Amino acid sequence: MDETPRKNPFLEDDFLLSPARKEEEIQERRSTYEDKLRGFIRASGSSSSSTHQEAYQHREAGRPKSASTTADGPDSSPTSSPSQGTAEASRKGLVCEGYLSKHRGMMQRRRRWFVLTENELRYHTDSAGPVLARVSRRNILTVHDILGTLRFQIDTDCCFGSKGQMHEMVLAAPSASVKARWLVALGLPPTDLSLAHILPVGLLIEGPATISAGEIWLRLLCNQLEVLVEEGGAVNIAIPYTRLVQVTVFKARSEILISAASALFANSHEMLLRFESAAERDKWASAMAQALPEEKIHEA
Repeated sequence: MDETPRKNPFLEDDFLLSPARKEEEIQERRSTYEDKLRGFIRASGSSSSSTHQEAYQHREAGRPKSASTTADGPDSSPTSSPSQGTAEASRKGLVCEGYLSKHRGMMQRRRRWFVLTENELRYHTDSAGPVLARVSRRNILTVHDILGTLRFQIDTDCCFGSKGQMHEMVLAAPSASVKARWLVALGLPPTDLSLAHILPVGLLIEGPATISAGEIWLRLLCNQLEVLVEEGGAVNIAIPYTRLVQVTVFKARSEILISAASALFANSHEMLLRFESAAERDKWASAMAQALPEEKIHEA
């Protein structure tokens, strides 16, 4: 099956357009995208659509039209890592995050950690790495589903993550369910309304971890910790914070121990989480410290 990304019909002849006409085309595409987003909000009516409703309200409020980006080519260097306070602020209004493959050119395919909030889309070197590029959601014109593939395309009215002047980015998800989650998060209506549950309300952080049974996907919400068998899958274990007795952060290794008042799985009241790096462990520890009472967080 042909996986060639769908071309933006306007970009081919952009060099023929006057500056005034280019601006008209940009405004028309933005209007079309926002009309689709409004239609989805009205049609879904589910609690998960509140994320889109809030995002749209932010867009309508007239936030400054701006975008910042750094090159993500072979010779590029990432931006410096933000301070803890800046990092926490940049996660407010989190919609979803995870690894996507960025496709540009014949050979440029890079796996990056993408983060979508109510205000912006950005990507990092990895889940705890520095930001490589970011773009305001106001600058996202259209999102295309490349049917029959795990890919989708984002068109922006400014350069996003490229040394050149490219305004399109093709992204590939690791699975169909993850792709569906990103498309819904970016404003496209789900092909099946049952997919609405893939956008949790009150998301603080999510990502992979390893337990004794193998790799899992974790989601930390404002009221509970969720364990999924895989990214984009169904919730396997939901642990309300009232059930959590203690969270122990092991500073000498990349692990966090969750202790609960009742059995979590296999008659065990504990779950040892292993992360890829100390930086990723610290990111999760910071998020848990925000969500849980101070007396439940311990270091060892």
